[in-house]
Parts: sequence; structure tokens; C-alpha cells
Amino acid sequence: MSNQNQSVHAGVGVLLNPSMHQFVESSLHHLDYIAVIPDRAWTDHGMGVPQRFRVLPLSAAVLEQVSRQLPIVLHSIGLSICSEEIFDKEYAQNLIAWADRLQSPWVSEHLSFSRVGTGHEVNSAIALPVPYDREVLDLLVPRVRFLSEALHCDFLLENNVYYFRYPEQEFTEELFLNELCGRTKCRTCCYCSRRWRGSASARYRAATDRQARPACRPESIFRPAPDDR
Repeated sequence: MSNQNQSVHAGVGVLLNPSMHQFVESSLHHLDYIAVIPDRAWTDHGMGVPQRFRVLPLSAAVLEQVSRQLPIVLHSIGLSICSEEIFDKEYAQNLIAWADRLQSPWVSEHLSFSRVGTGHEVNSAIALPVPYDREVLDLLVPRVRFLSEALHCDFLLENNVYYFRYPEQEFTEELFLNELCGRTKCRTCCYCSRRWRGSASARYRAATDRQARPACRPESIFRPAPDDR
């Protein structure tokens, strides 16, 4: 799979989902890029399993078709980069290989965790928030550096959407992201959900906050579909 244009400038894209095959056939010319959740395109048999990732043929065919017309950016949901006990390098290497094969302009991941445990792993199946403190920052820096250096494109972290805040955090969300971007080559993307009731996303000011502006202005902004309330 390849695309002829690795650069994405200011423009509009959509997140590809399995119901959009007809759209892919008829309307790609309206877009500047396509975002793909790669986890939907493979079956993951688990850490340590030989030939762990099996590509789904229909998904591969759709990506092949899209990649001939538009840049494809990858939006990962399975790395769980903020998990304390797990940093899944098998998953990370597979993600890097996909980005190389598709010549993706960037790869993004949530600033969150969903996986817990090293033996019998538990997956929450939802992106859980992390406290914005020095301990989490120090956990993330080497992981983000690994991805930023291994990828041949930008690595972005997306601010998480959540309904509660940890008490007595050391950083605000924007200053945490600014510190992380300042210590790594990471960039950010902003998820503008309407689920802003009490959420830190309501206060995500990385694009305008004078303290945050030098390092982490958003590279990408996600706006959800109308029914994402």
C-alpha cells in the first residue's frame, strides 16, 4: 500500500468506519485525508503469540483503494500508552510498520490507558484518564520518545475526554501536554467532544494559552459526529 502524497496541510478529513464503503467509492475527492483506526483492520491474538496480528481482507482492500487517492493517518486505540505495567512494544512495532507501509503523515494515540495487568491482562475497552502529575509525565517521556524516533512521521497525543478529575493534580491538562511536548518530539491533537460537562476538554487551550503555545499547538482537531453527545 502506498500513497503519493505524504504531506497533509490544512484540510478536512474523516475517520473511516466499516459502514463507509460506498462513501469511499464515491466521495473521496471531497477530502484532503482519511483517518483510520488500524485496530479495526486486524485481529490481535495477544502479546507473545506468533503471527499475532492478522489483517482482515476486506479492511485491507479498502485501505489499498483509499491509499491510492489520499493520505491515510492512523489513530490508534490499543496501545494504552499510559498503562503503568504495560508498554506493548509488539503492538508499537506493528503500528510503526503500518505507518511505514501506508506512508502516513502522522500517527495519533490517546493520552489515556485501557489495559491493566501483566499476567491476566484486563482491558476496560474505554479510554481512562490519567492524573496530570510528575510520575505520569516521567512514565510517558521514554515511551513517547521511542515512538517519535521509530516512526518516520509525526507522533500525536490526543487529549482524553472524561467526566471526573483527579484531586490535587500537579498540572493542568494544557501545561501537562506542554511539558510533555517540550521534553519529546510529540505533537498534539484536540478532540472537541460535546461531552464537556466538567471535562478537561472544555478547558483545552493549548492553541491559545500563552504558557502552552510554544510546544503543543494542536496538529489536528477531531470533531465528533452529530450524535456524539
